Amino acid sequence: MRVVLLTIFFIAFMKATVLVNRFYYFPYQDINSLKVCLQKAPLLSSEGIPLENVARAIFAPTKTLKVAQKISYENINLLSKYGKIAVKLKFDRYKKGIYDYSFIIDLKELVSNLGTSKKAHQKVINLAKLFVVSLIKSAQSNFGKGKFRIWIHFLHLPSQKNLKGFKLINQNKGDWPNWPYTSSSKIYKQYIKEVLAKHCP
Repeated sequence: MRVVLLTIFFIAFMKATVLVNRFYYFPYQDINSLKVCLQKAPLLSSEGIPLENVARAIFAPTKTLKVAQKISYENINLLSKYGKIAVKLKFDRYKKGIYDYSFIIDLKELVSNLGTSKKAHQKVINLAKLFVVSLIKSAQSNFGKGKFRIWIHFLHLPSQKNLKGFKLINQNKGDWPNWPYTSSSKIYKQYIKEVLAKHCP
């Protein structure tokens, strides 16, 4: 009987999910001022590869309580409003105190839903930049400044010709010799200026 109980306990232990508290940032638009800002939100993460779960959370619907005639919940995450954006981890590694991550982001459904006009292309690029900003901000919150490097390969990225702002970097190889995004990247700071409002709360 004792052996059976130990076996059951071992199986239950092996199947147990270890959850930890993490935080991530997602973009939302203030309903009164129409400013686009980032909001910090808690995440219960099944640990394995922390930033992979954070990236998935950034693209997931994030609902807030809506109190009107009836109480309901409304999705306010701009990155989940226009179509599913798929995220896939290409690789991760840890060396000398630095976390390296490489992601593949598929924009196919988003591009299909928004259309082929110049305005639609601008919206897709801006949303992709919002993802970069959200991911770097989230990585900084979880690992600290100077403790991570991130490569991002976007699939089905529309043409950026004649669009406003700096071009979105698309790192096809997702590793060196391409330069990664970091918390001190000038291009990351430029994206912040382009897609986020000033004086966000």
